[in-house]
Order: sequence, then C-alpha cells, then structure tokens
Amino acid sequence: MATLNTLRTKGGIIVSIVIGLALLAFLLGDFAGNNSVFSSRQNVGEINGSSVSYMEYLREVEYLTQVNKILSGSEAISSEEQDGIRNVAWERMINNYAIFPGYENLGVDVTEDEMFDLVYGNNISPVLEGAGFFSNPQTGMYDRARVKNFVSNLDSDPSGNLRVLWQYLQEQVRTQTLMSKYLRLIAGMTYVTDVEAEQGAAHANDFYNARYVGQTYLSIPDSTVRVTDSEIRRYYNEHKNYFRQVTSRDVEYVVFDVLPSPQDYAEADERMKTLATEFETAEDIQQFVTLNSQDKFDGVYYGREELPGALGEFVFSADGRKGMYGPVLEGDVYTMARVVDVRSLPDTVGLRQIILAPGSDALADSLTTVLKGGADFAETAAAYSLNPTNGGDMGRMAVGMLPADLAERIYNASKGEIIKLDNPNGTILLDVYYRGPERPKARVGKVTYRVEPSTATQQAAYAKASGFVTTVAGSAENFNKAVTDNAYSKRVARVRTTDNSISGLPNSKELIRWAFNGSEGDISSIMEVNGNYVVALLTAIREDGFTPVDQVAGEIAGMVRNEKKADMLAEKMQGASSIDQLAQTLQAQAGEVTDLNFNAFHIPDMGPDLTVIGAICGGAKEGALSKPVKGMTGVYVVEVTSTEKREETTPEAVKVRLEAMGQSNYMGALQALQEMAEIEDTRIKYF
Repeated sequence: MATLNTLRTKGGIIVSIVIGLALLAFLLGDFAGNNSVFSSRQNVGEINGSSVSYMEYLREVEYLTQVNKILSGSEAISSEEQDGIRNVAWERMINNYAIFPGYENLGVDVTEDEMFDLVYGNNISPVLEGAGFFSNPQTGMYDRARVKNFVSNLDSDPSGNLRVLWQYLQEQVRTQTLMSKYLRLIAGMTYVTDVEAEQGAAHANDFYNARYVGQTYLSIPDSTVRVTDSEIRRYYNEHKNYFRQVTSRDVEYVVFDVLPSPQDYAEADERMKTLATEFETAEDIQQFVTLNSQDKFDGVYYGREELPGALGEFVFSADGRKGMYGPVLEGDVYTMARVVDVRSLPDTVGLRQIILAPGSDALADSLTTVLKGGADFAETAAAYSLNPTNGGDMGRMAVGMLPADLAERIYNASKGEIIKLDNPNGTILLDVYYRGPERPKARVGKVTYRVEPSTATQQAAYAKASGFVTTVAGSAENFNKAVTDNAYSKRVARVRTTDNSISGLPNSKELIRWAFNGSEGDISSIMEVNGNYVVALLTAIREDGFTPVDQVAGEIAGMVRNEKKADMLAEKMQGASSIDQLAQTLQAQAGEVTDLNFNAFHIPDMGPDLTVIGAICGGAKEGALSKPVKGMTGVYVVEVTSTEKREETTPEAVKVRLEAMGQSNYMGALQALQEMAEIEDTRIKYF
C-alpha cells in the first residue's frame, strides 16, 4: 500500500500537477477564529446568478486544507500560502456553479466506465500517471496493482486521511477529463479553408517597396481642436466594449515612515560598545551569540567568497582566529564576529537515501549492516524505500544548503558511511557516496543588532499621522490640501479583489480590505502597515461591467480629438502629384520602407501601424499615390514603388500555422465561460 509518507514525499508533484497552484496546509484556527462573527447568511460572492455563502466557501477551504495537511504533513503556513488555498477554493466554486453546469448542458460527462478506465484501464488519467506515487519503483511506470492495493486498504486507515485523499484524486481526474473533452469539442469547431490558406500564402509571398510621407497628430496643438460632451458620449456609445472594467478601487495614501531617530542610533551604538567588550573575551562564542544576537547562530562553515567582503577578509586573515571583527554598522544593522572553527571541508557531497516508515529501527539497523557489507544500495532502496526513485540517489548538493545538524554529521562522515536519521515521519538511511575537493572553511559566530525605532520614535510618527487625520477632518479636499501644505509624498494605487498587497507597500491587505468596504471619498483611520503608519483616501469605486463615461471622458476626448486632427491632416494632403511634392508642402521628410509584407507589424521610423501596412500591402497601386491613410499616430500618403513575388511559403504551411494558432486559443474558451458566468468576487471584504 502507498503510505502517507510516500504521498508526502510525492506531495509536491501532486500539488503542481493536480491543482496547478501552490497549496500547502494552513492554520484553520487562525482563519476561522478571526472571522467567527460571520454567519451563513453572509456571502463571499456571486457566480452565475447564485450567491456563495461564507460558510459554504469555508467548508471548501476546510476540505482543501485537510487534503494538503495530508500531503505536506505540516501545520505551518505563510499568509501567501493562505491566500493560495483560498484562491483554489474559489476556483472550485466557479467550477461547481458555472463550468460544470455548462458541460452538462452540452452533454459532456464522465461515466463510471470511463472513470474505471482512467484509473485501471488503458487510458490512465494524466493526473494519476503524473502523480508518481502509484509508479512501480523498478520500472517507473504507473502500476495498477499499487492503486488497487491502495484502494483496498482505505478502510484500514483509522484516520480516514487516505479516503479523503482518494476522493480528492478522483475529483481531479474527473475535472481534468471534463476539461479535456470540452476543449476537444471546441477544437473540432476550428477549420481553415483552402481559400484562407491560399490568401495567407499570397500575403506571405508578396513583398513591397514603398515611399511615404505624413504628419503626426502631435503636429496640431490640442488647444486648437474642440471636443464637445455630446461627441464624447457618441464615441463612448459606439465603442462601449472598449471600456469594460473589473471590480477595483482607486486609493490615494500617505505613508508616515517609522524610522530610527538619531537618539535611537546613539543608544544602539552604546549598547554595541558594551556587547563588543564582552564578546571579545567570551569563551563560549556560540552561547554568547545565542544569548545576544538578533540572528541565530547558524553553525554553517563558510568559504572565503561566501562571506561579505570585509568579513571574509578578516576571517581568513592571520588575525582571524584570535581577533574580533567589528562592530560595523551597515544600513540599520550592527555586526561583529569571531571565528569559532576552521576546517578543510568539501563544497559538495553526493547522497543516496532509503526512507523507512516510523518504527522501523530494527529494519534500519539490519539494512545498515548489509549495506556496510557491500550490498547494492540502489537495489536495496528499490526493495525497501518508500521513495525508491533513481535508486534513492539525491544527486550532488552543496552542504551549506542542509540543516546545520545534518551538515555537521555529513562533514564528519567518511565516503561510503551510512548515516541514520530518525524523525516523527520515519527513519532515513543516508549514504555519503561522494565527497568533493576540500578547502578551508570557517564557522563564524556573528552578533547582529538591528537599530529599531524606539517607543518614543513610534509615538512621534503616530502623532504626525494623527495630526494629519485631524487636519483632514474626513474631507477629500482637505486631504489633498494637507498633503500639499506639508509636502508629503502622496501615492496612488488601483487595487482589485484578487490583490494581496499594493506594489511598494508589503503586507497591505488591511488597506485593500478597507477600500472594498468603504464609500467613495472615505478617509481611513490610521493603519499600521509593515511597521509604518498609513492614512488613505478612497477616490473611486469601479464595479464589474462598463466604466462610466465620466471616468473615461478624458481618454475619449483624446481619441475624438485625434479623429478630428486626422480629418484636418487628410484635407491638407489632397491633390498632391508626388511624394516629394507633398513632403515639400508639409515641410516633412519622406520615408522609405523595403521588403514589407502583409505579415509585418512594424515600419521603421513609424512604429507598429497596421493600418499603414495594410494600405501598402493590400490597397495601394504601384506607382500611384494612395488616399490619405489615417494611422495610429498620424496621417500618411503612401506610394508602392515596386513589388516582388517570392516562393517562401506554401498554402499547406499556412494552413498548418493557422490551425496551430487556433489551437493555442482553445484555453480562451474556459476564460469565456467564466466571463459569461458574471462572477462577483467579494471575498476581499472578509479575508
């Protein structure tokens, strides 16, 4: 039976292949405890017209949490990992409410017979095949017998964890199969006709040389072109789909930095002088570092180039063994150091492992004996290890990457020695089969002390922020005036429901949550963000749908103004008999382009203007001036001077390329399903 230890060993593969997002265990108590005031009547969003309750979403999170606890065997999790598991839970809710019903309406399903075939038959699911822990250790191939053995032992697991995991794997097999069927259905709707292929080949094989002249829209001052409100609204109505938006909030905020004061630096300097006197004569360097340093003693042996310049020079100098480095202040951190030990050690070692289940001490001792007697390690690993991949070979690795206690044992081990490691998850036998060339390395005891803002400094920064809030008095106008009067640096951000922090402002989830719970014009209270104080103004609320015309009026005015400029420039270019005459009339420089074809995206000295490229390759007659072409940045008149037909591609090649392009867009069908579902994600209000 594939045990949980095996599953945990392969857990990283399962997470990456099955889910596609980093899912690790997270502390459910922290998650639920902070939000226990919410009831099942409160919602975290709406999908396809159905409300998703807080408790329903929480159950999904709990389920994924249990799965990942099984895989990782760990309770520890960071805030980023918490966000990851919540996002996956939300994606599963989208599947349940929007995607799966669509599959059902199309008649796309996975039958019981298909599921059996995907697990035990001739068409094994890539979810299970790629997971790895159902593979035969000798062949590396998916082993149906191991799966049957796993399933037959589900009831013998008193924790129920194996059954939960098997349920989860089956869900992922079904989800992946449904998605694959749907995408194949979409793919079957894509077809490239012979006419398309022939036109594509002609466009690819026709090359043009041309001359052109024009003027940019910037040549006409904006102040001379009037745009009315009715013109803006007309453009908005005609191009409304250009102005789709997702739910977001615009905020302006001021950061009141909490930085050490000169007094804080002076007090830190006095402290370090006292510590330096004691450290210089301390007999137990490691103990002194443990008791007095803000960074723990790492016990790592470093080569010269692995230590910062001045410290590395000192450690490996003649005075390094008996003297003391520092104290030295770099940034806000004081550092002083003494050498604990210097030895000749390898940079890299080669390791092989045999992983045994908990309580396998007798087996571990027996295997150690037979390995020392000359037994083949790879064969032994294949027969007994819970992870026999590559005969247990972990490859060569830098010893400095290993935990200090393990590194110490490896440093002291000779080549071929078997090291026995015990931990709650089992017993590991390590074979040190390679030791790289040795060179001098030093174990260094470093005392570090970070200069932190004192309570008085923090209070002064808070008082400054408090004075700002008092002056603002809840008014957006006062907010901007106070920023100007005090020469504060105001920052601007647009945040979405999926954002975990604001760029340049780490750990700012609280500020984002405030923005989505507020009203336009609200001024926040003083928030502590990443050790500093922040006061914010909510300047705009944008909901999913179309951006209101007043919010894009300035942008539209520029577009309408360019349309009017285009008409004005085109009028000036009428009646010219040659490119050179027009260039003289416009007082502009004529340009030239060579070897241009319909597949080009860029014209030298002009930029990416597909309209002008289309005019040269698709409409202009050789030797004749074109009508004025209204491009992206200006208006141009072009003249094709010569054309050349080459045989660089065939209709068959074009057909293959167009079909490949169509296939690359299949995944867009899944995105389209989500957009059609009209998803409203309001989780940010709670998490």
